[in-house]
Amino acid sequence: MPKGAVVTVCLIGDKINKAIVDRFLDHPEVRKCFPAAWKPPNDKTFCLCAPRVSLGSSSIQFGDHIVFTGDCGVTRLYKDGIGSAYRTARACATTLVFWGYSKDVLARHFQPVCDAIATDNRLGGRIFRLFELFRTTRFLNRAVLSVTQWEQEIPADQRLMSMTLWDMFSGTASYRSIFKRLLLSPKFLIRFALEILIALLGEMFLACQLFWRRIRRSKFLSDGCVT
Repeated sequence: MPKGAVVTVCLIGDKINKAIVDRFLDHPEVRKCFPAAWKPPNDKTFCLCAPRVSLGSSSIQFGDHIVFTGDCGVTRLYKDGIGSAYRTARACATTLVFWGYSKDVLARHFQPVCDAIATDNRLGGRIFRLFELFRTTRFLNRAVLSVTQWEQEIPADQRLMSMTLWDMFSGTASYRSIFKRLLLSPKFLIRFALEILIALLGEMFLACQLFWRRIRRSKFLSDGCVT
């Protein structure tokens, strides 16, 4: 997230260490976002922390005369607790003011808000697993980058891949709205499928080239041309 002349980089995952951070900062696509003369900082010139993040909801969000809000109760997947804290605190305050504070009352008026966040998190988990597949599969990764680059030439409100990536990692929109936005755009799905096909054919072509090079090399060696 840019903050004037400073940028905050957040990597989320298991066993994130300095080697992974350095490899991320040195990736060609990331380097393009920085000035040409920029170099990854050393330990003495930047701040690094590794806090834990809440990934789900607690088994109990409320009881008689007690309510857990924010990270204590339920929070959005891979997001900070501010948004869920606001939503659950607002639902709690509304319930207390208009209906009361017994466990049964909270179950009717407060729990639906927690359940909605938890349901959205389950959908978000599926979306993140899908994008993890895109990240780890080279031709799918290329397709995502190609669509994102192409979108920079069209109006901002039509850049579905760019908006999806931004909303996923910034928390601007719910996972449900992200999913619906993609499904309800056949033009985007056709374009993305086309880019996947092009990237897959490119991978197949490179694989064939490598195969024939190996065949030629093995034939060259078997003919005794190299001792």
